[in-house]
Amino acid sequence: MKTCPKCKTANSEFKQYCVRCGALLPKSSEHSGGYAFGLKGNTPEKPAPETTPMSFWDAVSVCLKQKYATFTGRANRWEYWLFWLFSVLVTFAVYGLCYLLAWLSPISDPDKITMFTTIGEMAAGLLLLCPSLGVLIRRLHDTDRSGWWALIAFVPVANILLIIFTLLAGTPGDNKYGPVP
Repeated sequence: MKTCPKCKTANSEFKQYCVRCGALLPKSSEHSGGYAFGLKGNTPEKPAPETTPMSFWDAVSVCLKQKYATFTGRANRWEYWLFWLFSVLVTFAVYGLCYLLAWLSPISDPDKITMFTTIGEMAAGLLLLCPSLGVLIRRLHDTDRSGWWALIAFVPVANILLIIFTLLAGTPGDNKYGPVP
């Protein structure tokens, strides 16, 4: 078992991030060649750089379970983009499932099939709205920008700027929005 350095929660030996607070967990010395966090020179006081990837399911767990509607703090690039990928996969899966169910149903009217798939898409979108907005705002905080920058998504061409902001590296060290994620 690994113990979280922040909240002291016991975590599975195979977890990279704390299941309670999302903090990076130290690697076991037998798996990392004797160096904490798997990189020479990194210790629990000096965590590994952002190149240490968060697993897909850790990112989904952090966004859906621990920080579902959390708009404070910071989110690194891995957390943001892996949750974005999860959202896209869920959207395609829901669309495909709704289309399959509509195709298998005795309804033959194309308008009813479209309505059926639209309702499924809207339900998935509403369920993912809060965590998606939360992780976007936390990602902007990581780049030392206000969460209000998320409103630029409604401006047709300027939303490319939002994509650029989410691709940028986070602020090294602590910033006004909190510690390094």
